[in-house]
Amino acid sequence: MAWEEHLVDPHLPRTLGASLEATGFDMATPWVQPLLNVGYARDTYSAGVLEIVAAFVAGRAGVSAEDVDVDAWAADLRSLGSGYFLSLNRCVFRATRPA
Repeated sequence: MAWEEHLVDPHLPRTLGASLEATGFDMATPWVQPLLNVGYARDTYSAGVLEIVAAFVAGRAGVSAEDVDVDAWAADLRSLGSGYFLSLNRCVFRATRPA
């Protein structure tokens, strides 16, 4: 998927805790900070990143600007109104270095 190319490591949440512990950090229990946008609204997180995503995907993962009309894609998402939905889980890790 073209959008995944923005990630340095798409599996980082799965491996970060063990990596930090292996280097001597003490880990607190990780938690999830959910982000939920139900219905399109300009003042939401997803609306704010919509243009960033649209600009990023063209030219990646074999997707050329000719293959996809990112402006039409973004406009289509905006037009969904109450049918628009975004759910994103942000993984939060807290590690401390022992004294």
